[in-house]
Amino acid sequence: MKQFFAVCVALSTSVLGYAQSFEGQVVDKLGNPVPNVLISQDNSVIGQTDANGTFSMNCPSGSIVFSSIGFAKTELSYVNCDKKMIVELQNSEVIQVVDVFGRYADPQIDLPQQQNRSVVTRADLQEQTGLFLEESMNRTPGVRVEKRTMAGGQRVTIRGYGNTERFNGYGYRAYLNGIPVTNAEGVTTLDDIDPSLLQNITVIKGPAGTRYGNGIAGAVLMESLQPAKSGTRVSQEGLVGSYGLWRTNTRFENRDENSSIILNYGHQNYDSYRIHSASKKDFLSLYGNVNYAANRSMSYYFGYANSQDQLAGQLDSTQFYNRENIGEDRYLGNDGRVYYEGYRAGLSHAVQFGSWSNNTSVFFSNIDLEQAYAVGLNRKNTTGAGARTVFDWANSDGSLVGSVGAELQFNSAYDKTYRYMDHVILGVNSDIEFDGANAMTFTEWTYQFAPKWSITGGLSYTSVKYDITDRLTYVSGHVDGSGNLTFPSQLSPRLSLLKEVSNALSFQLSYSRGFSAPTSSHIVIGQTGEVNTSLVPEMADQVEFHGFGSTVDNRLRYDLNVYALMIRDKITTEAIADSTGSVIYTRSTNAGGQNNFGVELALDYAIIRGSSSLVKNLNLSANYSYSNHTYDGFMSDANNNSATEDYSGNAVSGVPPHLANIMLTGEFAGGFYANIGWQYVDEMPITFDNKHFAPSFNLLNAKVGYKIELGRFALDAFVGGQNLTNDLYYTMIVLNQSFSGPSSPKVYLPGVTSSSFYSGLKLSYKL
Repeated sequence: MKQFFAVCVALSTSVLGYAQSFEGQVVDKLGNPVPNVLISQDNSVIGQTDANGTFSMNCPSGSIVFSSIGFAKTELSYVNCDKKMIVELQNSEVIQVVDVFGRYADPQIDLPQQQNRSVVTRADLQEQTGLFLEESMNRTPGVRVEKRTMAGGQRVTIRGYGNTERFNGYGYRAYLNGIPVTNAEGVTTLDDIDPSLLQNITVIKGPAGTRYGNGIAGAVLMESLQPAKSGTRVSQEGLVGSYGLWRTNTRFENRDENSSIILNYGHQNYDSYRIHSASKKDFLSLYGNVNYAANRSMSYYFGYANSQDQLAGQLDSTQFYNRENIGEDRYLGNDGRVYYEGYRAGLSHAVQFGSWSNNTSVFFSNIDLEQAYAVGLNRKNTTGAGARTVFDWANSDGSLVGSVGAELQFNSAYDKTYRYMDHVILGVNSDIEFDGANAMTFTEWTYQFAPKWSITGGLSYTSVKYDITDRLTYVSGHVDGSGNLTFPSQLSPRLSLLKEVSNALSFQLSYSRGFSAPTSSHIVIGQTGEVNTSLVPEMADQVEFHGFGSTVDNRLRYDLNVYALMIRDKITTEAIADSTGSVIYTRSTNAGGQNNFGVELALDYAIIRGSSSLVKNLNLSANYSYSNHTYDGFMSDANNNSATEDYSGNAVSGVPPHLANIMLTGEFAGGFYANIGWQYVDEMPITFDNKHFAPSFNLLNAKVGYKIELGRFALDAFVGGQNLTNDLYYTMIVLNQSFSGPSSPKVYLPGVTSSSFYSGLKLSYKL
């Protein structure tokens, strides 16, 4: 049996060698350098990593093995000596075999100096169904994924930032294979991202991603699944579950020493546990890489998605606590829904020349969206395009590495909203053409000025501009909302100091600044046709301490972050509801400041590793997040009259003070594996005044499976269960609604009200 695919290999274009040498760095799963790793070929040692985990040797021919006490032996069946490699070791003694071909990656995610990050591996992504991002990302300290539909409308919050958005992501930048998913105005839509086809996700927390520009929350960097072995394979995967869940993947993949390709079609259907909440999705993905000449490669990506999700609206507190399976009358009458169809395409070229390398990408996207809600209908078409280029350089000994780059994005959106009642269009509220442009340049450098000491400094310069064309000027009495909105260009600096005391302790001190510009959803109030031009960008400063290391013979690894994130001109939404509590629309305002203080702790302990007995590997991981986020100079409105409320000192709504996760995973003789996970989410305020709270909840999940390889066939069969304790929980809450009306507001989107189960089968055949 082969273990979980647990080796991540990416080229770091920060430190370059010549074609006659093989250079790179060996790191653990947290990104920490691994010293004294033996590199052998044909049972003879040919090299060893130094104290910083780096290695340099003559280019070997054939496979080589990396080995170190406390880690899995990792065999690279093919070595591309034209590029520096990052090799990640796992804490197991069982040998793992991986074919490696040349593929450039944005080196920022591979630098050990970029330590305020969390990595969600392929194994993490597959610990439950593998179909929903919240299953794995919600086990990451400081990160929460919530969703508005059963399988879409994801809202990613990082350190509590971004939780006021109701539909898509705001305040962070997302990339897939180095290509932006976030559009020019800072909106991230994840409905066309297929989680089942992701290799890993790296989360940079806070305004620390110098090279990613506009985003206070940080960056989410996703990589697509790569072929695990050389040769040609065809695979068929299927999963069925409670409430009509079923998913199929049909995949063709090929890899040789100079190229790779994956073509995958996925279909997903979910009847749902709630009335009028069914979901249907189709995904088509094609991507790969070609090393077409010495020191040169091309990679490509095309993804298409068609998504249809029904909306039932929210529940009020009584309905939620009583676990009522009902919907809002206005949503049901309007056949509430979100229909999404879109594609993304990108082409990247990488080249090395001397001590420099360059990676340049061009990308395109188009999204058609139709959304029917309680009192309206929105139809929007958005076309995006852009380019990104990064130059990297290193001196001969790697003590100084740096990069300079630029990114330019455009998108043009036609956004039309209608008055809509009982599935009938009654008139037009707004008809806006919204053109956005986002330009960014950046540089970042790391200098090792003394043994085990290094300093990193970076600076990005970002400009955001919107052109608004009001297409309803022909209507008598209509106020023309057309105009240009250019926000002042922003400098975002970053400075960090890293000290490696020993293998058991390294620490990093860092400071960074970031900003988030308003988006079209903040500026244009589609339900009323109003254009809100008074908004200004949010600004934030973050100070962070990071400590990490391993001990107990490398069995126990820890990662500790303590941060303070100070936000100014915070944009938040004001919910406008009718007398029944249904939200009619929301509008945005710069309400004031927030002071976010938090602690994040992650532990990983190898109880048993590499054993030849019944239990081959047994691993316990746990993490905990503490959030003390409070308002500062935060007002209910900008009127400064007797009705204005000052919320300063109150806890920020929508942020649980305590989050905890525990996961026990095991691999057993004969090819069996299992895991069991527990998650705790604390109660949290859901209104500015802190008078109303969402309840705490616990989620218990488990999965068992069996893997085997028989000749050309590989089989993976599994069963699992979620919410095994039948706990009451929510998938999203509409925050900051008024409870002063005659009816309680409808704020809760409920999770599965009882245990749910699934089973799956993955079968592949090597041609």
